[in-house]
Amino acid sequence: MAIAVKTKDSTKILWGEQATFGTNLASTADYNGTAPEWGEILDVELVSADFGINIREPNRSNVGSRVKVNANYQHDLKGSSAKFVATGDAKKATLASMLYAVVQNNSEAVGTPYEKTYTFSSTQPDFTANGGWFGTLAIVHANSSEVLKIKDMICSELVLTCNPNDGQGRMQMVANLIGRGGAQFESSTESGTDVTPHARYAQTFYHFHDLKTCTVNGDAIVPLGVTIRIRNNAVPIGTNNSGDFLTYALTEYECGVQIRGHWDTLSWPYQGGATAVTALVPIVLTWGTDNNDGYLNFTIYGQPLPSPDTYDPVKGIELNFKTLNNGTDTPFTCVLADLIDRGW
Repeated sequence: MAIAVKTKDSTKILWGEQATFGTNLASTADYNGTAPEWGEILDVELVSADFGINIREPNRSNVGSRVKVNANYQHDLKGSSAKFVATGDAKKATLASMLYAVVQNNSEAVGTPYEKTYTFSSTQPDFTANGGWFGTLAIVHANSSEVLKIKDMICSELVLTCNPNDGQGRMQMVANLIGRGGAQFESSTESGTDVTPHARYAQTFYHFHDLKTCTVNGDAIVPLGVTIRIRNNAVPIGTNNSGDFLTYALTEYECGVQIRGHWDTLSWPYQGGATAVTALVPIVLTWGTDNNDGYLNFTIYGQPLPSPDTYDPVKGIELNFKTLNNGTDTPFTCVLADLIDRGW
């Protein structure tokens, strides 16, 4: 008997932008950082997977059997939503699409280095009219034609963490990905070109020791670690009358920021939260140089939140902030520059 041994390391995770809501990328799609998919091999670990397969059980068995009857069970994908949690380095090319997938509002500058600006909008894209960012996630065994695909996938929460002790100092991401419908198993070969990951472009990591700006209300905080948590709180709504839910409702945009900072006269006033500072304050985190490839900037207007009243010389003090809308300042803005003109 012949046995084809398969390991996790021989699996490829492909991620690309769809043109049409409801239609998976074809097996001929390219994942090499080129139009129209702008796809790539995601260099991530899927630490959690829900394939969205429904098993509907009967609540009783009144057919003369003490064991529930198989005929009354239903396995289907109706109204389902596959969910995955992906973790890994927050690389420049991957982060560009992942930010769009969670913020769902983007404008891209014309000309190199193609700065992309992400902001919280007062509305949301109409996915059914192909607005916003949605894509196909394909899990492919590298040595076979076994493919698992999830369509219309977006990111409901993105957590970015950068400190000297995790990821060898490189920014790490945790992305909660959700799709429309369950996972579709296909026996086909992905014949398009793929490159790991965006090798045709210079790849950028965001290192803790390259964090150029860390300020709160203009005060320079000595950082020991930062975490940015972005959510759109997406939920499925409606039905397309063909087994899928109709679209996503992005019920609330939120962003939380945690800074582990050195305790000093600049940082401690923000530790007390709302009792110490009542107005929203701008938090600015920057890597790289504006208008240059690899630039990354977060400008977030947040309300200081109460933090644990503890201090550790290694972990510092914990400063927490949550975005709020004061009607004047943009609550969340992120700018990322790379060399890819995606036409967003």
